[in-house]
Amino acid sequence: KVSYIIDQVMFLANKTSKKFSMGLEETQKANEFGAIESLVFSEKVIQDFDEQKVVDFLNDVEGKGVKIYSVDSSTDIGLRVTGLGGIVSLLRYSLET
Repeated sequence: KVSYIIDQVMFLANKTSKKFSMGLEETQKANEFGAIESLVFSEKVIQDFDEQKVVDFLNDVEGKGVKIYSVDSSTDIGLRVTGLGGIVSLLRYSLET
């Protein structure tokens, strides 16, 4: 499932679609609009940012019924997520930035 989500993010990025988010700030903005469908994060994002802030954010996202997947940053898939800002999501609808 995680591999599919990352492949979709890359596909959408290639098509210049706005139906995905990359990085904590962009993903937080998508969450404010309730646009997140599924989210993948690497534990590296917790290490790189304020741990409590990230945990609170993930709890808020999960509370909205979003499917959340965690990956180990030492795996191939985890390295891909880390390379995309440590957190990526597929969105229910496009967001204009």
